[in-house]
Amino acid sequence: MAEHWRDVPGYEGLYQVSDQGRVRSATRKGTKGGLKKQRLHKYLDRPTPVAYYVVNLEGHRQRGVYRVHRLVAMAFLGLQPHQQVDHINRDTLDNRLSNLRVCTNAQNRLNSKQRSNSKAPYKGISYDKRSGKWRARIQVNGKTTWLGRFDTPEDARDAYRDAAVKHHGEFARVE
Repeated sequence: MAEHWRDVPGYEGLYQVSDQGRVRSATRKGTKGGLKKQRLHKYLDRPTPVAYYVVNLEGHRQRGVYRVHRLVAMAFLGLQPHQQVDHINRDTLDNRLSNLRVCTNAQNRLNSKQRSNSKAPYKGISYDKRSGKWRARIQVNGKTTWLGRFDTPEDARDAYRDAAVKHHGEFARVE
């Protein structure tokens, strides 16, 4: 499969980004531009630490450090500044166009994994000590909907999975 390149918006003629998540200096005078070095930028202050590849770009009287997945989405998906980019497979270092989609903040959160400090074995469920049962709940449009109490965590997980697919569609994440 051939790699496709497009100009980085705001840096036309200076930098290009590919559908495979690589950034290069634009071709000048018939010579091929060199690949930009990507470095790992870690965000350790989040509930679940995350890392992204970033590159430094400068020219046209501007300069900055940019996340590579946002450059790919800007060039190929028409990403606007107020929009977010979701990594479909949750691998924030996989910046191929096929792994990216434009989304809202709420949709981006839907595609998150279960918190690491959760005591429940599955996302969307918890144990109710008073009843001795597992309960499932889901957030829909900012409101919590209780799905019921269940004898096993697997039954609660299944109820959450069904509701997530119904309400969250392609952004549903149940594991």
